[in-house]
Amino acid sequence: MLHWMQALMTTFITVKRSPIVLIRTLALVELTFLAIYLLATLPDAYKLQIFNRLFFAKLFSYDTFKLFFLSAVQLAITVFVFLRWYYESYTVSPTSVSHRWGVFFKKSKTVPLHVLTAITPSQGLFGKLFHCGSLRIKNESASTSLVVADVSRHLEFLRVIRRTLLAFTSRRTLKHSFPATSMTGLNSSFPCALT
Repeated sequence: MLHWMQALMTTFITVKRSPIVLIRTLALVELTFLAIYLLATLPDAYKLQIFNRLFFAKLFSYDTFKLFFLSAVQLAITVFVFLRWYYESYTVSPTSVSHRWGVFFKKSKTVPLHVLTAITPSQGLFGKLFHCGSLRIKNESASTSLVVADVSRHLEFLRVIRRTLLAFTSRRTLKHSFPATSMTGLNSSFPCALT
């Protein structure tokens, strides 16, 4: 077999969503909190009455509390957005493509390579500007299709999936065509085309 096929048969390749997606999400969080802050600063006697009932109303002024409260909420949401981006990944293994995500509750979705029917790349205007795109991985049953969303250099990741699929298919063909003891002599002479 070719050297890259041997490497793909034992390698796990993991990619993350583009950092540009993180920046875009953080910018949306900032704009949302600007709107919330502007709404919170509108004069309203009802908000002041609620604040005066709190046990720490004598320690802080209403404006000081509002500043600290909104800053703390914004920081918590910003950290959550970062962790959500950090813990999301897509992995190509020798037998499957999987998506893992979740901050507090980890989730995953896996599509085995032997049931893939199509891989469709897509890239919008945002993706063209920042060199990222998505891959829609379809399989025999629509219930386990997978979208690899907003990864940097998505066409390179597509090539990795295709090469892994080729190596997986070649390995399955060899296992079914030859006894396990006779496969050692085929390593250097196995013909294969890159896609």
